[in-house]
Amino acid sequence: MADLTVALNMYSLPFPNILENIRVDVAPQSNKSNIVATETDAVVGHPARKWLFAGLPRTNYYVLMYSVDANGLVGNVLADFDVVPDQNVYIVRNDEQLTVDLTPGMVAGGTSILFDGGESGTGIASSLRCAYQGNLSADIAAFSLDGVPAVGDIVKVDVNYDTNDTVTSTLAVVTQSNPSPAVFTCSYSGVPVISDQIQLYGTFDGTSFNITSNNAFTTLDSILYDLVARLNLANVTASYSGNVVTITGVTSVAGASVIKHGKVNTPHSFSINTTATTTILTDLVDLLYNAIKDKNTDTYYYTDPLNFPGVRTNGYSAATMVVTVTKKTQSTTKRPDFRGWNINPERRNQPGTMKRDTEYSWNQTNGEFKLLITGDVFLAGEYYNIDFDPQEIKAGGSVPSGGGGTTPVVTAKFACRVVTSSASVVLTDFGNKIILEPSGSYMELTLPDIATVPDCLPLDIAAYGTTDFCVKLKFTNGTKKWIYGTEIFICRGESLRLHNFIRTANAPEWRFDRLCGNWGLVGRISELDNTQVGTINALLLNGAIVSNTQYARLWQYVASLPAPQRKNYSDGVTTFFSTLNGSNFRLPDRRGLYARQGATEDAGTKWRQQMEKHKHIGTWGENVHGSIIPPFGSAGFANKIGDSDADDKNDWWYTNDGSEYAGAAQLNAAGIIGTETRPNSYSINKYVIV
Repeated sequence: MADLTVALNMYSLPFPNILENIRVDVAPQSNKSNIVATETDAVVGHPARKWLFAGLPRTNYYVLMYSVDANGLVGNVLADFDVVPDQNVYIVRNDEQLTVDLTPGMVAGGTSILFDGGESGTGIASSLRCAYQGNLSADIAAFSLDGVPAVGDIVKVDVNYDTNDTVTSTLAVVTQSNPSPAVFTCSYSGVPVISDQIQLYGTFDGTSFNITSNNAFTTLDSILYDLVARLNLANVTASYSGNVVTITGVTSVAGASVIKHGKVNTPHSFSINTTATTTILTDLVDLLYNAIKDKNTDTYYYTDPLNFPGVRTNGYSAATMVVTVTKKTQSTTKRPDFRGWNINPERRNQPGTMKRDTEYSWNQTNGEFKLLITGDVFLAGEYYNIDFDPQEIKAGGSVPSGGGGTTPVVTAKFACRVVTSSASVVLTDFGNKIILEPSGSYMELTLPDIATVPDCLPLDIAAYGTTDFCVKLKFTNGTKKWIYGTEIFICRGESLRLHNFIRTANAPEWRFDRLCGNWGLVGRISELDNTQVGTINALLLNGAIVSNTQYARLWQYVASLPAPQRKNYSDGVTTFFSTLNGSNFRLPDRRGLYARQGATEDAGTKWRQQMEKHKHIGTWGENVHGSIIPPFGSAGFANKIGDSDADDKNDWWYTNDGSEYAGAAQLNAAGIIGTETRPNSYSINKYVIV
């Protein structure tokens, strides 16, 4: 009898990102170096396909799929698994030991963990950014922050300012004396500058005092007035006349002095590094405020026009500020993957195997491990030993081994990176996917130098959110093959794919495909039954004011319209789009209006309702002869009611406007007569696609 043979049939997913060839080797499971069959796929893009290896002796085989270049150098392993057509077999997995706070995802105080191979981070991902930095005026600098900080974020603030000592102070004490035992006088001269102060200290009626004037005056009279006011507030009886200050009721005076700044236009600067110890934005701003206040007492809280919190500093003639935000890198590690295995956990500080459904629960499908006893938690430094039950593989089946015999291989898998604030695309993003989930209404995604991007290696970008937003793609260089406006914006729910295409040497192009979005529809008017709530990337034409960043793509369309089709923002609500007012513009209000095809007028022009001129036959007749000539013509009928004489006593009568009147039969069908002229119609909501 002839020996039995087997045919190995395989199916592989497409590998569009693999630029090299793909090879599959088949070897006996008992001797993996003895390759008995091989095949190479050199098709560009590597579409999905079948692999057939027929006529092999019936035994167990090891199959390896990998990429290989033209020189035969092996690249990445794409899949490896065993095929066991010969017999039922068992696969086993070695015990694994877990440590609370060391094993990713297993945190002291917790009660559950997903052993699903997912990522566990060391904290929240920072979305902190400097929302505003600049000068509110020549002598006031400010900044504000936005986003959610992560513990470890660093905010560096560099400040430069001066004290406006452009005039040298001449303030001085001229005389000071005791004209009587209870009276002290002192006289002053000169012109003070900002930061000069006068100081008086002594004893008044047995009570000591030490008074210093304010430092904000530039006239002698003002600084003396302020000094006397402060003395009186301290219950010291004082007055001044001219440049002489008099204190009565003193028992002794140590003396009068002048504190002159004495410097000319001296610059100051300082730099602080504040490390976030909180994930609350306002608390981080408090830390910054207090740190800056220590350096410059002329520091205040600041809130920018979008209500982001911040800090401002004053410089007497000039102040500048530079803010640098350095986000802490949130490292991520993989949790163990126990899915598909039946586990038997042991707690190292307790004897015996844990009791399932009493002490813990285990979901073999999603990998959830949960402690069940009330109050039981993972303890810091605690050890768990995980034992795995063997798995039986029936004859004819195959065992995905993942190269290590523990986890199945998922071929053609790509990585996803979630981006929540303005960021740059890195080279490792190509061949993978970026998911845009902005924390605000606008952000930017900057592409790298196209010369560094491998040609025809695609990047998928998809946007998701629950409210409208706009993401601008910024290109460093390269020709954009894009037909929908000069800039590329992605709004929520949209996606596209881009790649570097080299048509000719030294002329790379950005190419786009798999467009799923409104790019070709922006500015078009859409009619929907639903209200604004529930619409995506569409705005009701109701005259609302909207942001040119949140709706940047719509503003790009509006800005491209002929100038007469954009009315001044100050004109208020019209049937046209408006110009910008800062960062806002106004939508047209076209509610309650019918659309008509334009001729030469600008689109959006409003036409008031009209009725085409026409005639009615009057109910009174008159003989037409001689000087009796009806000014609007006559119907040409004879013998109608009227006055046959040629006279001037007959008035013209208006015909009825269509309204019903008492005692008469109904003139018109019900609902015909009203306050406007219109055809049969129905109501609809009009939107503009953004």
